[in-house]
Amino acid sequence: QLEKIDVSAGILYLKIPEETDAAGIFYGVGTYGNENASITVGLGFAFGAGEIADKPVFTIGAELRSSNTVAFITENWLIPGSEVQLISGGLRFFGENLAADFGLIGFPGADLEGFPFVPWIGFTYNFGTE
Repeated sequence: QLEKIDVSAGILYLKIPEETDAAGIFYGVGTYGNENASITVGLGFAFGAGEIADKPVFTIGAELRSSNTVAFITENWLIPGSEVQLISGGLRFFGENLAADFGLIGFPGADLEGFPFVPWIGFTYNFGTE
């Protein structure tokens, strides 16, 4: 069953030019599944202004392939102690080296007016090795 598990860790580091403080998140994630269906869970600790958060941020996501070129996707960020969370759902269209995502992001708990979702568009190119 180990061939169905992938694990990674990293740092997302953000620095705006001309600003003094950087921010980001230290994280670790694990994925279980195969090319047709998978689930991902992870946690991370945000940092900024010289401090590291004392509570983790959790993520849970999933992908379910519906055809050779389309999959349903979701990625959700759960922040303990926060009234606002982040949930998303969408479609991934993919070929051999290129994938394009289109989805909607919602913020349960946020006091938003108008359309309650933000569009999400993403493109990924796999340079791969043969």
